[in-house]
Amino acid sequence: MYPRAKRPFPWPTVRHELLHALLKSVIKDSLEEIAVRLPVSFSYREQAFRDNVEEYFVRALNALSMSEYLGIAWLRSQLHREIGNGFLLMERALNYLSLVRIQKRRVTSKVFVEFARTLVINSKEKSSSNLDTPTNNTLP
Repeated sequence: MYPRAKRPFPWPTVRHELLHALLKSVIKDSLEEIAVRLPVSFSYREQAFRDNVEEYFVRALNALSMSEYLGIAWLRSQLHREIGNGFLLMERALNYLSLVRIQKRRVTSKVFVEFARTLVINSKEKSSSNLDTPTNNTLP
C-alpha cells in the first residue's frame, strides 16, 4: 500500500481500509443472531459472519462512490469483477446501499443490520447457479 514512484498512490485501498476502521468503531453489533455462511472470496471464508457483511458493505460503498466519477459502465464492470471474485451477492449489496443513499439515510447500526438481513435473505432465496450473472436492469 505504500507509495511507489511508478504507480499512483492507492487511494481506493486507503478509502477501503478507512471504511473498515470507521465501521468497526461505530457499529458494534456482532450479528450473531442472523449469522449464516455468505458467498465470499476464498480468502474470506474463514472470517466471522459480521466481517463478511462488513466486507460486502465496504466494497459496495467504495464502488458506488467511485462510480460517481468513473460512470455506470465502470460500476457494471466492477460488479462483474466482484462476482467473479466470489462476492455473489454484490448486486444486492449495491442495490441496497443505492437505496440508502437515495433516501439520504445515515449509516447507523440499524442500517447495517438491515443490510446484513438483506444479504441473508438473498443468500437463502437464490441458489448459487442464479447468482453467477448479474442483471443489468437493477443497477442504479
